[in-house]
Amino acid sequence: RPSSGGGGGGGGPPIAQAGPDQTVKAGDTVILNGTQSSDPVGKIATWSWSLISYPVPPFPALPPHINLQPSNNSSKPTFTAPEDAGSYTFQLVVTNDKGATSAPDTIVVNVDTKPPEINVSPIRVNAASISGAPIQFQATATDNVDGTATLERDGRTVTQDNVGGSIAISCNPASGSIFPIGATTVQCSATDAAGNVG
Repeated sequence: RPSSGGGGGGGGPPIAQAGPDQTVKAGDTVILNGTQSSDPVGKIATWSWSLISYPVPPFPALPPHINLQPSNNSSKPTFTAPEDAGSYTFQLVVTNDKGATSAPDTIVVNVDTKPPEINVSPIRVNAASISGAPIQFQATATDNVDGTATLERDGRTVTQDNVGGSIAISCNPASGSIFPIGATTVQCSATDAAGNVG
């Protein structure tokens, strides 16, 4: 990500660090953190953030309205995540106290507004006794940003596909419970890394 930048100084230019990519939901307060930027010969004097790419809005003539607070020149500005889902790329360039500037570094903020979809296949078993039968099942959640996760048959282990963030899954009654004779509805929910619940 960061590479050589321009400016003088025997120790080389400063290095911009825009921080790790983030996944948020619409309306969240997003913090951009450039405080890990460094300089080998002096100190960072200014930070300059800019939005360099964003999803195509419903009305292309109206780009996303994002105001960095307190300003684009803060080391750690904040903004409110917009309603339009997609990836917003911010660029950071820093300047040291000798006037040397860094190469740009970028951070991608993914605004996720869609909850995961969860699926549990119907199961039919013969009762082991008049009390019913223990039943194990899997629940699988699919998310447009965080990929797929499966709540395994033990009712506790969630297997993630390591795409995006983690997905939490819970079901009631849990897998392994004694289900009474007759039809029982299992209620499952899944929460993605942005906090959307499906």
